[in-house]
Amino acid sequence: MWNMVPTELHQYSLGDLVRGLVTISKPDQTPNPAWHYALADGIPIRSARAAIVLSIRALGLPSGSSIGVPLYCCPVVFKAIKTAGCHPRFLDVDPGTFCISLEDLYSKRS
Repeated sequence: MWNMVPTELHQYSLGDLVRGLVTISKPDQTPNPAWHYALADGIPIRSARAAIVLSIRALGLPSGSSIGVPLYCCPVVFKAIKTAGCHPRFLDVDPGTFCISLEDLYSKRS
């Protein structure tokens, strides 16, 4: 079990970058030339979980910060928040809109 690949904290290598650049440079791999321009404003990430962790860390929040999330959510989101050094703060949902309740958000602000 000790040699299994972890679900978080993916280690990227120079080889990953090279493979990505080679792939996007092949004309038959790109369905639309505008796709190349979209890469200028984005960072290719291996998984959504890694993207969430990277985004939270990029915010520069102090360790142990709370991040509001609805309870009915993919468990990967909760794991990513914990991996980033924060903890999820569960928020109620407005039954009329199924969006996060602003009243609950304001009452749980710290």
